[in-house]
Parts: sequence; structure tokens; C-alpha cells
Amino acid sequence: MGNTLWTATTTTDKTHTKNYILLRPWGSKDCIIVNFGASGLDVIATDKEFVIAANNNKGALQVVGVPLNSKTAPCGSIGL
Repeated sequence: MGNTLWTATTTTDKTHTKNYILLRPWGSKDCIIVNFGASGLDVIATDKEFVIAANNNKGALQVVGVPLNSKTAPCGSIGL
């Protein structure tokens, strides 16, 4: 977005068997936490939202929109 480089990372909380996508500006310790499992993904930013296109563990394509102004939290706050 603008001149800011963002990164998207997938992670799993094995204790609760939940999958997440973490969206954050490069170098930031705070991120937008999206409860969404993905084995592969692409993310683009429009003027209003991040659009995430991802394949789940069965290969099915899923698409979700996440508002750019979503609340952020420390990336480690999901109990990993």
C-alpha cells in the first residue's frame, strides 16, 4: 500500500488446530490476524481491502476480503 511493503505469512496454532494468515507491514511486530487456513496464497491490496486468494489443504480455492483498516495485534498474540 503506497510505499509501504507488506508481508503475508501463514501459521498454525497446533494446540487449537487453527490456521492463520498474518498481514503486516515489513518490520512491524503488529499484524492483522486472519483466521483462514491456506496451503498457498496470493494477496493484493485494493484501495479498500486486502484480497486473499488461497488454496486450502484439499486444493479448493477460497477468496476473502479483509479491510485495510482492520484492527492489528501483536503477531505472537494468537498463542503460538
